[in-house]
Amino acid sequence: MKQENLESLAQELVACRECPLREAAQAPVGWFGNYDSPIVFVGEGPGGVEDDYGCPLIGPSGQLLDKALWAAKMTRDRILTTNVIKCRPKGNRTPNIAEADFCAQRWLDKELAILQPKVVVALGSVALHYLGNQDMRITRDRGKWFKTKHGFDCIATFHP
Repeated sequence: MKQENLESLAQELVACRECPLREAAQAPVGWFGNYDSPIVFVGEGPGGVEDDYGCPLIGPSGQLLDKALWAAKMTRDRILTTNVIKCRPKGNRTPNIAEADFCAQRWLDKELAILQPKVVVALGSVALHYLGNQDMRITRDRGKWFKTKHGFDCIATFHP
């Protein structure tokens, strides 16, 4: 059921033209990984490599994530990765809070509702702000557990 729901959501995502970020991106980048994973890693947004290949966290940031996972004796086949925003911002800049809210309310919220993870890992300040709140700071609040507005257990760390 999860896979069917995510496939349906992916079809809607590909057709999305609701914000200006889509104009500069090749296509929206969805999620990748094990749909039944209890852990979902949420990055900020796709970079150039992710935009080229349509897969989240596979460029330099993803390679660093793979090293961190390996150090924890985990591999990509045991997790799911996604981003707060789905289209690469022009110039590969960090998405702003308004862009993150706009996109995540349309897509990330639906993903998490389907996936129902036990743990969400917020990678970076954009993910922390969306999943936590605007007052949280990655330098101060990383490594501290909190509940997302959706009720998921979440921990934040620096974006790789």
